[in-house]
Amino acid sequence: MTTEAAGSSREGLSFVDRLFERLRAEPRLQRYAVVRPHPLLLSIRSDSSTIVLLPAAVWDGARHLLQPFADALSNGSAALLVAGRPRDPDLGGAVSRGLASLLSEHPSEDELLVAITAAFELLDARGRAESRGRLLSRYRYELGELIEISKALSTEREIDKLLDLILEKSRFITGADAGSLYVVEGDDPDPLRRTLRFKLTQNDSVEFDWREFSVPVSSRSMSGYVALHKCPLNISDVYDLPPRSPFGFDPSFDA
Repeated sequence: MTTEAAGSSREGLSFVDRLFERLRAEPRLQRYAVVRPHPLLLSIRSDSSTIVLLPAAVWDGARHLLQPFADALSNGSAALLVAGRPRDPDLGGAVSRGLASLLSEHPSEDELLVAITAAFELLDARGRAESRGRLLSRYRYELGELIEISKALSTEREIDKLLDLILEKSRFITGADAGSLYVVEGDDPDPLRRTLRFKLTQNDSVEFDWREFSVPVSSRSMSGYVALHKCPLNISDVYDLPPRSPFGFDPSFDA
């Protein structure tokens, strides 16, 4: 290590020592967790977001210390605050690598508060934008699948192919690796006099032989309950049904 580098390291260490105590003593920052992942770095955390505060000397000559934060900086859950003026003139590139703001060489408590708050707000805004982007992409995908079903309803003449397509697209939309389709048979005004035919099943995880069969429309089975009450069921664990459930679960195969 050169004399200049050693001096910068000692100066940076002394700076981080003082800054660490100031941040922990600042009452307006008590809602954040301030830790010291390295003698030359400070980490300020809030929920799933992290701000890394470092002296300019670290950015110029010891950037490898940021490696543990590389993934977080890349996915937008972390940002950097650099105190002082880095010698690196490529600040545009620094922004793309997670730099949120430059601080003065000896920032005041007010300057630190504003910079840290703004950095967390920036991360929050980025997170919301990415979430909206994912939701929009998902919406476009689901809309495309529904359009495919609507086209098939008007063009496909073979009922078995149509049902197979409807079940396949429904699984894609819901992200289900398996699904079954039941058809209500009969036109009796009393739904309890109708039957429910197990018409089709698809399973990407398990291969098994199956054949069509019929069960009564009743609340004793999950499928019968849905057909009778015309309402969806969303059960997180069929092996742990809610108390007093009218239906049961057959672990070998649910009807």
